[in-house]
Amino acid sequence: MTRPDSTLPLLRSVRAKLLLVLAVLSLPLLVVSLIQFNNYRRDLDGQAATIARIETTAAAGSLFSWLEDHPSYVARADAIPPAEAQALYARLHRDTALDAETVIVVFDAQGKFLKNPTSSSPIPSASDFPAHAGREQWNDQVTRMTGMKRVEQFGWSVAVGVPVAENTTAGRSTFMLTATWALVLLASILLGV
Repeated sequence: MTRPDSTLPLLRSVRAKLLLVLAVLSLPLLVVSLIQFNNYRRDLDGQAATIARIETTAAAGSLFSWLEDHPSYVARADAIPPAEAQALYARLHRDTALDAETVIVVFDAQGKFLKNPTSSSPIPSASDFPAHAGREQWNDQVTRMTGMKRVEQFGWSVAVGVPVAENTTAGRSTFMLTATWALVLLASILLGV
């Protein structure tokens, strides 16, 4: 017959009880913080998608205005001199881009990319996008929240790429905070042992 005192001698020590309490309190905190981290990341992605939609609409309006002012370039995008292309991209960035890391590209009616002469802008890897903004990888291997809008009257399109959460300062600091929190919990459990 076993004595009840000898079945769990480890749980009788104060150190073991403190470790058990620490684990019981720490693990739910870790789980909750990871859930909150995931929710925060999704909220940042939602904000980036909203910004991409707004900036895409603004860029399409600005492109429409530019095309109305330059009707001779509508059918012959290859005839656009570099100075005019540069002025178009400067106008688009002035009218839309809130962030220096936001990328704007223009496609003519045939779907050809209109090069910005002042910078080597990346372009989206996919050529057709859904109506809503979504995560898309560009040819520079960077994933951006991307929106694309067609200027129906002229057949031209504009695509806007906004940095996704993990490529922003807020996203990186949230990841670092979560990693630090996890390390502190792990260290406190190890110290308890």
